[in-house]
Amino acid sequence: MKNKFQLQTPIITILANQISSTLAIQSVDNDKSKLEFLDFNNGELVNKTLTFNSFEIVKAFVGNILVLQEYDKDNFPAVKQLYTFDIVNQEVLNVYKNASFLALEGSKMLVLNNINEQISEQCFDIDVNIDELNNDTFKTNIFFPQNYRNDNLYYPEIVSFLSQYEAATIFDTVEYLEWNDLILISYYICNEEQLFNNYLLVINSQGELVLSETLSENSKGTAEISFFIAHKHLVYLGNHQEITTMKLEF
Repeated sequence: MKNKFQLQTPIITILANQISSTLAIQSVDNDKSKLEFLDFNNGELVNKTLTFNSFEIVKAFVGNILVLQEYDKDNFPAVKQLYTFDIVNQEVLNVYKNASFLALEGSKMLVLNNINEQISEQCFDIDVNIDELNNDTFKTNIFFPQNYRNDNLYYPEIVSFLSQYEAATIFDTVEYLEWNDLILISYYICNEEQLFNNYLLVINSQGELVLSETLSENSKGTAEISFFIAHKHLVYLGNHQEITTMKLEF
């Protein structure tokens, strides 16, 4: 079943919760950003909306904890601080001055500190329910595609495979993901207006095309990530303001 959600303002971030079947969607309108939540189980938006300033960008989502990167609004993209936020109690938990987010795995957050121009990596524990993190499926809930540009060794092989399903000339980047018995490929074609159309194909183990989607049309550039899989759902962004989720049951 496919669910589409149209937002009124441009989306800047989509993040899947590493524990629960929840998606965080951040959109921006002038100097404010709005954070909404989507429940995969029922395909509906949760009745909870949070507001931040437009220079606070969500970087991770685990349990009830958000990790937000705050940038210096007068010197963007210089980093001001990083902080963790409890969405249940709606309060800031910890603040990390002059820190940039690098990665989050379980309750461990890796940041890059810049203090007096001395740069170093540091690891912090964030306040997440450890019992939830210890479940067997924690590390296999979210899957991102690999991005291959035309200077990559494997790019010609992927484009050759893709040519069985797409006759037009592929622009110089593709996203490729193998998940269970499926192959998912996102690619771009430059149209007559010299703008980009983004397409997604899903192919099964027999080589059959089981899904073909147009993700966006007439874009000025390409996205770093146009789709991902979270909690057995395909998630993708279309034309900057529309999110589609679909349970993969091929």
